[in-house]
Amino acid sequence: MNNFKFLNNLTGWLMFAVAATVYLLTAEPTGSLWDCGEFISAAYKMEVVHPPGAPLFLMVGRMFAFVADTFSADKANIAYALNAMSGLSTAALVLFIFWSTTILAKLSLLGHRVKVTDTGDKLAILGAGVVAALSTTFATSVWFSAVEGEVYAMSSGFTGLVIWAALRWYVTDNARSDRWLVFIAYMIGLSIGVHLLSLLVIPFIALLFYYKKSQVRETEFSSNMMYNVLAFAILVGVQFISTLPVWLHVIFALAVPAIYIYSAIQAPAAERKIWRNMGLSFAIGFAILMFMQAIFIPKLPEIAAGFDFTFVNNFGLPLGSGMIFFVLVLIGLVAAGIYYAESKKNYYLQMGVMMFAVALMGFSTYSSIVIRAAANTPINMNKPSDPYSLLSYINREQYGERPLSFGPHFAAENIGYEAGDKIYRPVEKGDGFRYEVVAEKGGYKYKKSDQMFFPRLGHMDEARKTQYRRWLKLADGEKPDMNNNLDFFFRYQVGWMYFRYFMWNFAGRQNAKQGFYENDPTKGNWVSGVAPLDGMRLIPQSNLPESRSQDKGRNTYYLLPLIFGLIGLVFHIRRRPQDALALGVLFLVTGLAIIVFSNQPPSEPRERDYVLVGSFFTFCMWIGLAVPAIYSELKRVMGQGQAGAAVALALVVTAPIIMGFENWDDHSRAKHTGARDYATNFLMSCAPNAVIFTYGDNDTYPLWYAQEVEGIRTDVRVVNFSLLAVDWYIDQLRRTMNESPAIAMTISEAAYRGTARNALPIQASGRPMNLVDAVRFMGENHPSGQAPSYLPTDNIVIPVDKKAVRANKAVSSTVTDEQIANQINLKLSKRLVFKDEIALLDIVGTNMANGWTRPIYFAVTVRPEKLGSFKDYLQMEGMALRIVPIKTPSTNSYAGAMGMGRIELDSMYRNVVDRFSWGGFDQYEMFVDESYAPSVQTTQFTMVRLARELAAAGDKERALNVLDKLFEGFPHMNFPLDEGYSRLQALEMYANLQAGDKAVPHLKDLSLTLADKMGYYAQFVAPYSLGEFAQKFGGLQQQFDAKRNQLQQMVQMMNQAPENSPQKQQLYQQAVQLNNEVGQLEAQKEALLKDTDNPEMATVFSDELSLAISQSNLVKRLAGQIGNQELLNTYNELFTPLGFEQASAGAAPAPAPQPAPEQDKEEAPESISVDS
Repeated sequence: MNNFKFLNNLTGWLMFAVAATVYLLTAEPTGSLWDCGEFISAAYKMEVVHPPGAPLFLMVGRMFAFVADTFSADKANIAYALNAMSGLSTAALVLFIFWSTTILAKLSLLGHRVKVTDTGDKLAILGAGVVAALSTTFATSVWFSAVEGEVYAMSSGFTGLVIWAALRWYVTDNARSDRWLVFIAYMIGLSIGVHLLSLLVIPFIALLFYYKKSQVRETEFSSNMMYNVLAFAILVGVQFISTLPVWLHVIFALAVPAIYIYSAIQAPAAERKIWRNMGLSFAIGFAILMFMQAIFIPKLPEIAAGFDFTFVNNFGLPLGSGMIFFVLVLIGLVAAGIYYAESKKNYYLQMGVMMFAVALMGFSTYSSIVIRAAANTPINMNKPSDPYSLLSYINREQYGERPLSFGPHFAAENIGYEAGDKIYRPVEKGDGFRYEVVAEKGGYKYKKSDQMFFPRLGHMDEARKTQYRRWLKLADGEKPDMNNNLDFFFRYQVGWMYFRYFMWNFAGRQNAKQGFYENDPTKGNWVSGVAPLDGMRLIPQSNLPESRSQDKGRNTYYLLPLIFGLIGLVFHIRRRPQDALALGVLFLVTGLAIIVFSNQPPSEPRERDYVLVGSFFTFCMWIGLAVPAIYSELKRVMGQGQAGAAVALALVVTAPIIMGFENWDDHSRAKHTGARDYATNFLMSCAPNAVIFTYGDNDTYPLWYAQEVEGIRTDVRVVNFSLLAVDWYIDQLRRTMNESPAIAMTISEAAYRGTARNALPIQASGRPMNLVDAVRFMGENHPSGQAPSYLPTDNIVIPVDKKAVRANKAVSSTVTDEQIANQINLKLSKRLVFKDEIALLDIVGTNMANGWTRPIYFAVTVRPEKLGSFKDYLQMEGMALRIVPIKTPSTNSYAGAMGMGRIELDSMYRNVVDRFSWGGFDQYEMFVDESYAPSVQTTQFTMVRLARELAAAGDKERALNVLDKLFEGFPHMNFPLDEGYSRLQALEMYANLQAGDKAVPHLKDLSLTLADKMGYYAQFVAPYSLGEFAQKFGGLQQQFDAKRNQLQQMVQMMNQAPENSPQKQQLYQQAVQLNNEVGQLEAQKEALLKDTDNPEMATVFSDELSLAISQSNLVKRLAGQIGNQELLNTYNELFTPLGFEQASAGAAPAPAPQPAPEQDKEEAPESISVDS
């Protein structure tokens, strides 16, 4: 240990190797869910991803994909290469965190210019780096992004690199050290081509710059400085206590600037100047950050667009000529700036111009987006092939804006519409392209009384309005005030969407279920593993059922990372308050500042912890600093430095080791192929040359991946409903893509351009009109008010050419001519038809007019309202519903699209049994992320529906084969039986098909699971026995469910009845009566729950208990029906001690209950039009 520099480098690379090994072993072997399918596909073929793009990520990814494609015939290895790229990027982050921590540890332990010679000091400093690196490696949010092909891992790598480079510059004293600043500027410029998170390091760098240039780095501060920084830390920390009243939060928040102002005025003279200059440095750093965000990135393309407009429209030159001229001018200006600074010998001007120049070089990766967009790649989001489209793309205009300083709340009343800037796009003319106005920006105006400063409550969609009210406990019609606004900020945005994630990483995570509300103690909360603390905050921890205690998503660290991080923070403040303050700024800007600027709504499609990793790995450096903190105390007490360092390291390293062991089982995706396989199942459900309409991210992006990367069913055209409402996407449908021919459409490109036909009025004439004629009419100019056209009827018909239907195999050969309708009738019962609906009618109508040449499908995960009037003309063939000229009224509304249409038994059986894949979940025990739930539930439901139809047709053998495949594809080890209603129905079908022996092992497993859970619930329902409570509560619940189902059916019938008719009035009166009865039953349930010894927990678990009671009744009934004595004995042994009646053989079979919706989400699947 004679050469500290050598040991520092060697240990750093060892940490890189450890992290890389962990991530490469746990990386997903194929594409993942959410945006990964899009990014991997785009990297492989250099395509264009959603705004604001990630050109550098795609370029680097292309190199990894090229290597994989060159050396492997398995296309899945392309995805693994991209996932490995994320792992190596995060391993680089770990390396930079190690080196950054050793710099900070050395400064804190020894000071700046002191060499590290003592063995104990070396071990303590290197130990700090090791702990910080391992804590970063195993932090749950960091690990999540490290094993999938998304931008966040590479962005984290850049952020870590910039932090380390800044600290390296900070401690380097030579004439050439400022080259590090140029390097940092270049890295920041490059990182814009990945994600904007690296920009957040700028205020941290600004403080370091001031410290070094003003010799604050070497200053010995008084105790006042230390106490003030410690006070800052405490005041920030208390903001995470979401139970505090708003007024206390405000007081503590205002105390931060108050302490700063006091210090800047009352501190000793030398420190007073430092305080003032630190504030000024932070302000300058923040101003540079805002310059990059608000001027450098968006304004350069805006100026380029202005030049291009002039060159194209005024000079008649080709598209892009003005942009090229602007780039040349910009290069000339930068060169002139460098020359001028050099001639004036102005060092700071030289540095500024050079840093701007290299940042511009890094930002130039965005030119690749324009080039690839012009090539019309298969994935070409927004098609930013011209300067104006690029400007809109970079500014993410399609996602709208979330006001930050002043704006309306969710209950604001709009008082009109305010037009905004014009939107230009190139339009082809006879002599070339010209820029023309295709739309204009704008938005609603609101009463000033309905607007507020620092608006946190601005999302206007109805679902989120309800969620705002639930969070704030506001009644319908009640408007929020500033107290509500700040309450939501501190409790939800800070407490729920930041501090909860922070504690996931450094205390532990309750489970992997998405948490929606802080008053739900069962989902998505943080836990510690310290039972009294967790029980006090959440639910009793004693006697937890295995489904909770052994949940792979449950990770407990016993608060050790948090405690050691706080020790390191206090040590850092004591020894180097200026450095601790700078690191604290980094911690806050990469955490709370993101929360402020993202202004999150009251629910998200998924958890968002991955965007906050910068804050989390910053805290990991403080965990590392706990080693020198404890070492210094042990050395003072023991007098033995080397032993003290070893003890300190051994003690603190337990935290990341526990994190690693706890997190491995739910972070390893080594055998996951679910995203690819479930996407394949959608594609395999389609006939050749089909068109399939999808909706959300997870039933679109994985399909793109399967087609673009692995070449699976490239003849199928995937059309996303969320994108179908924009002109550039409709234009792309008209082009051939891979092996999928262009989609024929009737309405011209010009008629769809911009905001034209975003919404057209429907004339309720009742006059029948051919769909093709109606589409053609809408595409023509027939002004109606402000709309360019209208739909002249609400009664559309599609004549069916039965010969063409037969010739193109649009129906099975077993279908008779009598079954084929003479025409398809579409009744539109609304006032407006929107662009995506117009495009759907265009595609379907044109295809049918061309003789049903292309099969058209809807994914079973599509929202039912998107199916429109086609819902009565659908045929299920797997995970897709085909439009067919056979009328099948859709009455199965509770199941959404999954319950609609008829089933083509032969093709669906062949698809499900012979062609579907199961994601590896059928072969290996592994963690199944909740994001798979929609695909899992729809697959299970459709399989049970197929089995039921086969059984009804007398095909018992194939029905049983489907049920067997269901349990093979979704085994208990990965999909607990009590969490899937479809498989419970399948067990009942086994019994009804006289194949009860197949159900017995599943029923035994279910009995064990239920008994384990109900034994836990029993402690909450005393003085009742569980059996007694189940009889009372279950009876009420059964009546409640029956009445509620009747009410839903009544409301549906009422909505379909003619307006002002006696029938509608009668149905309304019946609905009111049913609603009153439902309310009475709800009140009886609540009274029974309050009558228990622990009404709070009884209420929390009432839904779970109700479900468990229902499932135990099913087990009892099926055990009696099957008559298997071993199963009967198992049931009786488990349930009679809980107070349930014994089961006996010979119970009469009961009809299967209607399935309940299985979507365990408060939010529908995220649509692609939403920023994900």
